[in-house]
Amino acid sequence: MRVLALTVLLVSGGASASVPLVVELLANECRFGEALEFLDLTTAYRTPDKTRGEARSIRGRLLLQLGRFDEVRASCGAEAVTTADDALMCALATANLGREEQTSDWAGSARRLGADTALVDGAEALAAFAAFKFEHADRLLTALVLRDPQSSALYNLACLRSLQGRLEESALLLRRAWAAGWRDAKQLRADPELEALRRSELASDLLMHDVAQCLTW
Repeated sequence: MRVLALTVLLVSGGASASVPLVVELLANECRFGEALEFLDLTTAYRTPDKTRGEARSIRGRLLLQLGRFDEVRASCGAEAVTTADDALMCALATANLGREEQTSDWAGSARRLGADTALVDGAEALAAFAAFKFEHADRLLTALVLRDPQSSALYNLACLRSLQGRLEESALLLRRAWAAGWRDAKQLRADPELEALRRSELASDLLMHDVAQCLTW
């Protein structure tokens, strides 16, 4: 099953003692694989519980960006999920795997724990997209963009518009996502959901950029 590529949905709050600055810098340049390797080489997991939890959260974010959704889902036992960030990551992982019922459960947990409403709504929209329920995903994403136009929602709606053949709208949404801080031309060149838009050349200037910038992840 073809699913929507995960975009920037989790907001980095700045490096802490448990997350080396180099990890954040690498992630901010969309170099998620390198960031994960560096994090796994640190001593974060041998530090006190609170710090270890923060490192686990950052690791989960990086795995999501790398499309390793099953690994994140495997860590979603009830005892392991104690924070809004944990529940949101589980919602995002199950959403990208097309598991709508599980996504709904984790989204509910994330809301109860105080997760950002826009991020939870974005996870539910991803679940609908991954399950090929495009009309439902369209309603969710359109409402989200109108209410809280974060780069992730803009990008995901651009992907949907591309699939729908509404290419001028797709290009406009993609430019708005770019202006909002998500700039990863490598993903733009590879994302299968944007194939029709690439053929139209309406966003060809964005595809030629070399500098990657993912200031939210």
